[in-house]
Amino acid sequence: MMRFLMKEASLLLAFVILGGLLLICLWITMNIHQSVMREFQSAQISVILKDGSDRKFKELVEQNSNVIRYDLYSAYRNKERLSSLYPDLKNVIAPLEEKFFPMSAVVSVRDADAFLKSLQQNSQIFESQILHQPPTQIRRFASVLTAVFGCLWLLTLSLVLYFNLERITIREEPRWSLMKMLGAKPHLLFKPLWTGQMIRICMASVFAILLAVIVSYQIEHFFLWTWTRMPFSVWAGFLVVSIGVTTIISFGLFYSRYRQVAIG
Repeated sequence: MMRFLMKEASLLLAFVILGGLLLICLWITMNIHQSVMREFQSAQISVILKDGSDRKFKELVEQNSNVIRYDLYSAYRNKERLSSLYPDLKNVIAPLEEKFFPMSAVVSVRDADAFLKSLQQNSQIFESQILHQPPTQIRRFASVLTAVFGCLWLLTLSLVLYFNLERITIREEPRWSLMKMLGAKPHLLFKPLWTGQMIRICMASVFAILLAVIVSYQIEHFFLWTWTRMPFSVWAGFLVVSIGVTTIISFGLFYSRYRQVAIG
């Protein structure tokens, strides 16, 4: 009996940790979609223009069908942007002449390779260019990580319910055998078992949510980024999913075990 209790306690702890990690992965994935991927819905190219080539550059991008939109930044605007991005260096940047801040442009395109090819054919109008592609690999990695933790969470939940059922079976098998002989329906015997398991899983899910909240606050303070808080609907959804999955798995395990109980 003590062995079952120790296994169940350790699995519940693993369930809480994995549930918290699953929620953290969901939160990070949500932030990637809402901030990074929204900003980089298409490939962007930064171009440093030569003096007096802004008119030719406008003609080039306006005639190119790959261009979605473009923004031109004068020397004055680039100077202001640098001052706002680096306020600590504002006193150093302010006295510099505008000639130290060349004109630039940011172009959003559908086909980056085709646009870069056409840009190379007009090398006399720009100094250099940098390609900024959407971070699809980060999004893919976060999605895969979420799926992995989701599978581990389901596996741990199944093991928690299995060992809990095995512990209860040792105590209740004689009564189940008698009730089976009397023709009792399985769902009537499952109801009190379901209540105990549901209380245990609900408490573990709440602790997983609290763990995710604490870790998310630490991430927000450690990584200076515009984080979006996880909506309450996700916390509530996690709790509802935990209850639903617990009901399905526990009834399946119970029904399989109940069919093996000998009559009498």
